[in-house]
Amino acid sequence: MMKQGDLFGTKPKAPYLKRMTVIDAGEVHGVNSVRYQCFCCNLETSWMVEKTITKAKRGIPCLQCNQDKLRILHLNLKEQWWNEINSGIKTLEYRLRNQYWFKRLVGKQYDFVFVKLGYPSKTQIDRIIVFVWNGYFPMIVKHPEFDGKQEVYAIDLTERVWGI
Repeated sequence: MMKQGDLFGTKPKAPYLKRMTVIDAGEVHGVNSVRYQCFCCNLETSWMVEKTITKAKRGIPCLQCNQDKLRILHLNLKEQWWNEINSGIKTLEYRLRNQYWFKRLVGKQYDFVFVKLGYPSKTQIDRIIVFVWNGYFPMIVKHPEFDGKQEVYAIDLTERVWGI
């Protein structure tokens, strides 16, 4: 009996990611806090909050070692908005609905969103907050940066990976 051929071909494998491992962990007031380090490039994170110990043990992708494999959306912000996102007050980042942002968001998939304070150099990792890409949605807002009501893309920044 002949073996039947595969109709859809082989499923492509996800790229191998170098992961950072836990170097210190603890629980403060019922919150799991973790510090990670990459043993390839020696990048260390500051203290980060993790939901579960299991997720922390899994590690997180190293952002320096995996730069060429990850799909990253970079958002450069003014200090006022960066501080609000950093403190957790602001969970959505707005971008005008124009041709520039249309071709960067519509139909695209990213792994992470880098929210940057200004334009930091590669060594200024304390000015970068990393979020998991959870998509965007169109909405109409009245915002101090825009004149009157504007149609915008609201980028979801709820699932923080690491940052200050």
